This record gives sequence, structure tokens and C-alpha cells, in this order.
Amino acid sequence: MSDPTPQASGWQPPPEYRQPPRHELAYWLAPRTSAVVPIEAGSALRTMAQNLGARRGAASVPVGLGIALACAALTNLFTSDALPGALPWMLLASVVLAGLGQYFWRRVNSSTPKPSHVSTMHASRSVAGGWAMAVLLGVPLCAIAHLVLVSQFDGTVQGALAYAGYQLALLAGITSVFFLPGYFSAHSRRDLRRHIAGNPRVRAEVEELSRSWVDPVGTMSFGPL
Repeated sequence: MSDPTPQASGWQPPPEYRQPPRHELAYWLAPRTSAVVPIEAGSALRTMAQNLGARRGAASVPVGLGIALACAALTNLFTSDALPGALPWMLLASVVLAGLGQYFWRRVNSSTPKPSHVSTMHASRSVAGGWAMAVLLGVPLCAIAHLVLVSQFDGTVQGALAYAGYQLALLAGITSVFFLPGYFSAHSRRDLRRHIAGNPRVRAEVEELSRSWVDPVGTMSFGPL
């Protein structure tokens, strides 16, 4: 019986265990290379793109919520005769949320995405899905807000501005939570190309990874993107 070990002359691993060929990063990034490989086919670069999109989507949520809170606070400031005690806390929370989002956004854009899978939670992974979730949950919330706001404000200009401001703040919060993650996920491959092209350090790290990549759990290739 022949020796099945790698030391045996002429031994080759079974096809399912053979690692795919390696190429330079420019080859994997070429649109022509990506076009001939179905999007359903996985690669390390496509996993990196998914991770970049998920992290950018997560960083955009607190920024959007901070803007929504600021909009609500400013609406109250300019349309209410009495300043509520919650106004300073709303402004502080909006600054903290926006600051955290900017901090995470800078970290995402200064680092190299990992080729290992990460959890995307339950966020949408497409623009259409993001819009669908925003509409599905946003319409009932806006309807509830309409009932509350109509009962509180009269038909004056000040009341109309207050109504529009609070509804705008609610829409901004809904959009940031449901639409933005889907948007960044849907454009993750485009954003990874720009991320690599715009950051020499990231490009050097990805270039080195393209030469040394070995799938730790299978035979997935490094590219294409």
C-alpha cells in the first residue's frame, strides 16, 4: 500500500485540501477579476469588505443619533416658552454620541479590516433592506409621534416648526439606526477599494497578506474583491 504522507514521492493533497494559487494584490483588485467570480463565492478580501462595512455602519449609528438628539433639543429651545430641565442633558448626550461615533469612525478608517468573519448582528446588508426596515418601523413611530405632537401644539407658526422639528429628529434617528448600516454594507467592496487606495499603510499590509494568505479553516482564496 502506498504511503499517503507528504514525504512520499509524488504525493499530492486531495483537491478539497489544496490551497488556491496566490497573486499580487493588483490582480485581486482588478474589476475584470472580480467580474468573472460570482459575488456568492467567498474570499478573504470580500470578508474584509464585509467587516469594513459592518464597522462603518456601527460607527455611523451614534453619529446619527447624536444629530437626532441635537435636532430635538434645538427644536425645544427655539419653539418652547419654557426650558425643560432635560434640555442640557439632551445636548450633552448628543455631543457624547456624536463624539463616540467620530472616534470609532476614525479608528475604522485608520486600520486594516480583518479577514476573519465578524458578527453583523441583525443590521440590514443592502440599501433596499435598510429602507425597508426604516419604513417598516418608522411609519408606526412617526404616526405615534403625530398623535402626540398634534395634541400638544396649536396651529401657529411656532407649533408648526415644533412639529416639523421633532418629526425630523425622529426620522434622523430612524435613518441612522436602520438605513446607514445597510448602506455601508451594500457599498463595502467599493469602500474597501477606496480605503486601500487612500491609505499607503493599509495597502502595504493588505499586499503582504495577499502573498502569505492561507485559509486557516479551509481553502478560500485571498481574492478577488
